[in-house]
Amino acid sequence: MFKQLGSHHWFLLGILVIAGMLRFYNYTQVSYSNDELSALNRLRFDSYGEVLKEGITPDGHPAGVQTFLYFWTELFGFSEGAVRFPFIIAGLLSVLLSYLIASRWFGVAAGLLSAGAIGCLEFPLLYSQIARPYVLGMMTSLSTAWFWTLLLFGDREGSLMEGKLPKWLKVLGLAISAAACMYIHYFSFLFAVMVLVSGILFIENDTYKRYFAALGLSFIFFSPHIALTLHQFTNVGQIGSWLAPPTPQWIADHFFYIFNGSVFVILLVALLFALSFTINFKNISFNSFHVIALVWFVVPFVVGYIFSIAKAPLLQNSVLIFSFPFFIFFSFSFFTTGLSKLSKAAILVFVPVVLYSTVIENKFFSTNHLGEINQITVKAVEWANKYGKNNITYTTNVHAPFYTDYYLEKYGVDDLDFKIYKLERDTTLRKLARVVEESNTEYFMTGWSTKFHPPEVEQIIREKYPYVIAEESFVNTGVYLYSKLSDGSTSENPLVVFSTNFIEWSEEWNVNEQNIREGLDRRSFDMKPETEFGPTLSVKTGQLRSATTLWIKLTGITEGVGELQLVVDLSHEGQNYYWNNMRFEPFIIHGKEGSVYFSVDLPVFQSDEDLLKIYPWNPSKEYFVISDIKCEFY
Repeated sequence: MFKQLGSHHWFLLGILVIAGMLRFYNYTQVSYSNDELSALNRLRFDSYGEVLKEGITPDGHPAGVQTFLYFWTELFGFSEGAVRFPFIIAGLLSVLLSYLIASRWFGVAAGLLSAGAIGCLEFPLLYSQIARPYVLGMMTSLSTAWFWTLLLFGDREGSLMEGKLPKWLKVLGLAISAAACMYIHYFSFLFAVMVLVSGILFIENDTYKRYFAALGLSFIFFSPHIALTLHQFTNVGQIGSWLAPPTPQWIADHFFYIFNGSVFVILLVALLFALSFTINFKNISFNSFHVIALVWFVVPFVVGYIFSIAKAPLLQNSVLIFSFPFFIFFSFSFFTTGLSKLSKAAILVFVPVVLYSTVIENKFFSTNHLGEINQITVKAVEWANKYGKNNITYTTNVHAPFYTDYYLEKYGVDDLDFKIYKLERDTTLRKLARVVEESNTEYFMTGWSTKFHPPEVEQIIREKYPYVIAEESFVNTGVYLYSKLSDGSTSENPLVVFSTNFIEWSEEWNVNEQNIREGLDRRSFDMKPETEFGPTLSVKTGQLRSATTLWIKLTGITEGVGELQLVVDLSHEGQNYYWNNMRFEPFIIHGKEGSVYFSVDLPVFQSDEDLLKIYPWNPSKEYFVISDIKCEFY
């Protein structure tokens, strides 16, 4: 039978209740993040075999979470509540496991303070509410550490479960937990290997057989995944392509981040550490767990930092969540093993302060942390009701159609036709120009979320829909509604315009008249293979009236696109300090007239005498006929 509950159990119960309330509050209402929708989109195949081939193998993560989600969503569907529920539970179990490990290593005070930190800090709370590998990996990392401790060192004397777990269950628990780490994320894989190797240093005569059995079983459990892991590692060049290598400042930023970005929380943790160390100095018993806690926290940090600099950037806050609890354990490791008055006071101060910091100071529940993709659909439905669904042309810029289609289905809307789902500096811009040209609606909507939104999108749309009548900005998301008519709004007019149709041009243009071709109703400029540079606009920056944005449109027809490109060049006293270009390829089709659009955010000019040049460049010696060029400065 369980032993009688002590005061520390009631403290733990209170912390678990708080942690549960934080995690379950409003978790079904928050928009899916880009990462969550990406994972769900890669489940949409007819069989698990196709998911493995098309949705897991090309990805940089092990198969565990995606496999789990495939079968989970088959049973419970794709709603936010159903998908996120097991991750919420994993977050709660992480709080409990943090208490069990820290109390076994350093005493119940350290256990309760650690549980309070894991339960209330924003970092673990955030990743408990999203369906990604991180909180599952934290749970299995803690589970690995817990069964590792039980197998090698036994349970804490006086604990509720002291002596209750049979030896074979400890072996199996360690093996399954470590294998689960390997299946969930490669940083939790690293953590599990580190834990298993560490255990070799603590094996004794009565534990070595069981320990090596657990070690062997863990790798047997993982062995079906080895071929996939090797395949993913051989494509390591694709990992972290969107991340920048970390700098030394990143280290300080990470510590600031894990403590809510709050100086007050950091000072409180430092104060509790200093007080516990100073007051209990004579009674402190330094042991191997102090070293283990620091090593298990530091090693993944160092490995990730070095790998990110030497091979491919992959270090970010989320991948260090698996080892993060062990720094928390160390921070509270010098409290006395019992629950003294100082310990109780520390808990009663620390937990409310961290709770206040997360909920009030950081406004956790009124802040969207990862993006509001759902707002694209929300605004589309709102504007459809206001202006008429058939009176708007709909486009959006997300990673996959599922991102928008999911919310259309969720909100019960099945008759909004999005003409374009993705807008990038490739052929989709040509498609957008065609959609705008062929559109006969009064309004035109576009939006973007969690990806680069080419500035040429606005330039193309406003050529026919010059008025922005609605503009909404959300976290990593923007939605815009354009109109042919003002509807009370104003259209931004350019500060300066330079254009030529080769019938006439201002003195700022340098046009070789020998290349001008006479037509029936217009003139054009022939860029022959031997013509490297076309008509060039040269203007002093003092003429641009503090412009910050440049829109260029060049229209023409070509026999081959090749390396044709528009160039913007800025120089000061003959020294170039800015150069930018746009290739013709995304816009021009062989043998058909088309327009090249180029939108540039201009740098700060160094003086009014700087020289700005705009010109077409023909390095691949193509034949191209230009009918007009327009340069607008805003």
